[in-house]
Amino acid sequence: FVRTADEIEELKHRLSEMCSVERKFADPEVGLQIPVIAKIEKPQALRNLDAIINSADGIMVARGDLGVEMPIEERRRILAPLRVDMSVAVVRAKNPFNVGAIIRVAHSYLVRDVFLVGTESYYERASMGMQRYENLVECEDEDAFLEAVGNRPIVSVERDHAQTSLWQATFPKDVVLLFGSEDDGISQRLLEASSQVIAIPMYGVNHSFPVSVAAGMVLCEWARRRDPRGGHDVPDTYIGPHRRLA
Repeated sequence: FVRTADEIEELKHRLSEMCSVERKFADPEVGLQIPVIAKIEKPQALRNLDAIINSADGIMVARGDLGVEMPIEERRRILAPLRVDMSVAVVRAKNPFNVGAIIRVAHSYLVRDVFLVGTESYYERASMGMQRYENLVECEDEDAFLEAVGNRPIVSVERDHAQTSLWQATFPKDVVLLFGSEDDGISQRLLEASSQVIAIPMYGVNHSFPVSVAAGMVLCEWARRRDPRGGHDVPDTYIGPHRRLA
């Protein structure tokens, strides 16, 4: 449970006393070298992280243990500068489980905000506790949502009114990704306020993906394009195996 660099230095000193140059595999000039790996799992260690990094030979971060040890507000403060220039919005009507699940997905990508459009309650347990870390923006109705978004571009995910596919969509800076309800989709007003309406290509007989699954797919594609490991771009006309746009 390392908390300071002094603890690392004390451990190294004790190890050096225990080890002699006669030990097997020891360097005859400097003695046996035992690397010290600091496991970061206490809030005090975070406050002294730079010094610990300089003293230790390596660092491990126990994210779960560290999270349990830290107050919620402290965790939110640490996450704040890591958040990305993208937000998610979801229509709450007839969507209780999906709203909670989308909050959980949104946290995995550290979105800037999660806009909740409407007043219906959602299934909080589906968020798996992630609602505590996210910037939830409650919007009583569509007017409040559009006012909260301001001039930020909205990309709506709505198959029936799509202008392009997920693969050809563009994601401008500060984009808000909007997802509708399972039954009613996205209203005409919000579609008209969108800079793009996109669909996820699908090849089965079913008409749509579950909203929470669709959210995960769209956010993954957004992240893929910003990750150097994301692979190659596909041709504009490509929509799937052996299928091309007319």
